[in-house]
Amino acid sequence: MFRFVLCGFLTASAVSARPQHATADPAAILKGQRDQTAQITARWLQSGDPRLQAWGAYAALRDHNTQLTSDLTALIGSYEVVGWPVPSGQIDQHDAMLAVLDAAIQLGAMVPASDVAKLYPEFPAQSLILLRRAGADANSFLLNVFRTEHSQLAWLTAGNMLAERRSQGFAAAVLGGMTVHAEIRVVSSGGAGIGTGSGGDFDPGSTEGKADWPEIGTYALVGHISGATLLVDGTDPAYYLRTVSTLYDRDRRDYSCCYGYDAESWDLIREHYLAGLLYEPKENPPLKSFVHQTILRENGEAYAVRVRSMIEGQQNAFVEVASRLENSRLMTSEEAAATRPKLEIRIVDDREDKTTPVPRVETLGENVSVKM
Repeated sequence: MFRFVLCGFLTASAVSARPQHATADPAAILKGQRDQTAQITARWLQSGDPRLQAWGAYAALRDHNTQLTSDLTALIGSYEVVGWPVPSGQIDQHDAMLAVLDAAIQLGAMVPASDVAKLYPEFPAQSLILLRRAGADANSFLLNVFRTEHSQLAWLTAGNMLAERRSQGFAAAVLGGMTVHAEIRVVSSGGAGIGTGSGGDFDPGSTEGKADWPEIGTYALVGHISGATLLVDGTDPAYYLRTVSTLYDRDRRDYSCCYGYDAESWDLIREHYLAGLLYEPKENPPLKSFVHQTILRENGEAYAVRVRSMIEGQQNAFVEVASRLENSRLMTSEEAAATRPKLEIRIVDDREDKTTPVPRVETLGENVSVKM
């Protein structure tokens, strides 16, 4: 009898010795932890301290806390852009915004186009990524980027968005900014073809990380390389690369130079835009960015006639393309009447006997230039 009583006592003691929280709901515990972390994260984002804001953005992204996107959006809207390069006294604020933008992009935040556009001078890649989501409200700013940008990757990204949306003003910007490169080879007899080639390497560089700050993602517009994400599709797709580290953007650079882009490649992309706008295959564009003609040098008069005939053919092609864009309601009648590409002619003297110079043909048109 004593043994049964003792066993009952030991059993009751063992039950009472168990940790009380073992019977608590794990889901409730984890939810409580998430709620507490979310409150801390929100306080960090609203603290005004750049380092805490960076950690807040990091935590919001780590926990995929989409409820904090409004806080991220508010920080983006209130940020005072200082441009690039960033003054030394504003580095921490700039770095905190890098973290905020990374979280906003990865969490799918929708930021007003006006707030995103103002970031462009300091955060061009992030600005364009967020403008991708802004719809028609971004078109005016993107058109300005397309008209003025000197970085081809940013220019291409803006152009692809405008082409996809068939935005008003874009066709005129494409046609009016285009240069048709014409090569005229002057020969004694026969002729020869030409070839071009280019290439480049991607080198992300390296530097020391930022101590006591979180690891974040920074963004660069790139060509089609391993690890790149498609930003805007098209005949010439636009990509970006996200790099996660504590380096922030100390080694920021324009990667356009890494992909062999030259002056003529800008116009080749414009050629592709025109083909897309007019629903023509890129193999048969309505306007070619590079044309080639061989002229047999018989006498000065015959040579001048051939040159002028080639120019007239190009000018007629310019008028026809403008008319087609107008008929497609992609250009106004005023734009169609006033918008013409430039025609840049390069004369290559391939004659065996060069004792007599190739004559210069004058008065070819305001949009025509000749390089001998």
